Amino acid sequence: MSSGKVSVVIPVYNVEKYLPQCLDSVLNQTYRNLEIICIDDCSPDHSSEILRNYAQRDNRVTVLRNECNVGLAATRNRGLEVATGEFIYFLDSDDWLEVTTIEHCVEAIDKTGAELVAFGINKFFELTNTLSPSHLPSNRFVTWHAPFLWGQYTKIGVTAWNKMYRLDFLKINKIHFPEKLLFEDNFFSWICFACCRKIALIPERLYYYRIRSNSIMTSSKNQDLSKCMDLLGGGQFYYNYLKTNKLWVQEERNFSASIDSILTSALHKKLKKSDQKSFCEAFKETASRWDWKPRRFTIAYDILYSRKIAPFAFYRIVRSLRKRMGQL
Repeated sequence: MSSGKVSVVIPVYNVEKYLPQCLDSVLNQTYRNLEIICIDDCSPDHSSEILRNYAQRDNRVTVLRNECNVGLAATRNRGLEVATGEFIYFLDSDDWLEVTTIEHCVEAIDKTGAELVAFGINKFFELTNTLSPSHLPSNRFVTWHAPFLWGQYTKIGVTAWNKMYRLDFLKINKIHFPEKLLFEDNFFSWICFACCRKIALIPERLYYYRIRSNSIMTSSKNQDLSKCMDLLGGGQFYYNYLKTNKLWVQEERNFSASIDSILTSALHKKLKKSDQKSFCEAFKETASRWDWKPRRFTIAYDILYSRKIAPFAFYRIVRSLRKRMGQL
């Protein structure tokens, strides 16, 4: 098995309650060749003190601090820029790892030659103190080869933290997180899938994802329209990357599926009628800049060319039929 260094990038913001468990789970990994890059995004609590204490205890820990609060994506991108490992892994600072996570990931990439490896997770619900397992549909070290279908994307998920990557793969393809947007993981992952030739799968649950009532993705319903607009901004980011890097012909079908997913997510938020109208108008304006026309019987097609949107059950049935026919 490779003994190459793994860069673990941990953005830190306002997580003093959870940070020790996160850091301990990394320091206790059975795979020892790590550089642990902790980046304090101007956290207002005592997270910076905790980071300094851990850096004094273990020389594998490096602590950086942003000059101002720049958000998760920009902080991860900074970690990506300074990383020196053969592999890179992005860990959220309120979550934690199984003790063998890094070892299993390096072994999988080494044995398969994949550019990235994905693994199963446990969802931890803080309010009820319960776990919900999420498996990957695979035997150990099964690999998928490009070109990939959208149905494969959905099986392994779009989160950055249930995957490890070859660092040179990300740098050669100039892949980074879209900044100042929510849902940055979606677009980062879709671009990774578009660029890589092989994905390795580990079915074991190697990550504990903490679901908090006050997290970014679960707070303030009144931000729903803003979140929907971020989805459109991410769609533009994804489109620009595919076009610039001559991946459009290969990935147009997956791009169409991603837009359908974005619109379903946005309109499922039960926006007020005025906000739904604003969102649909914004989508029309954004899509007008794309060299793309959606297929019939999709939400995108109906927003652009029809007077009304069909019930969501209709789109689910159509998507199910297209999956069976191998079109997704």
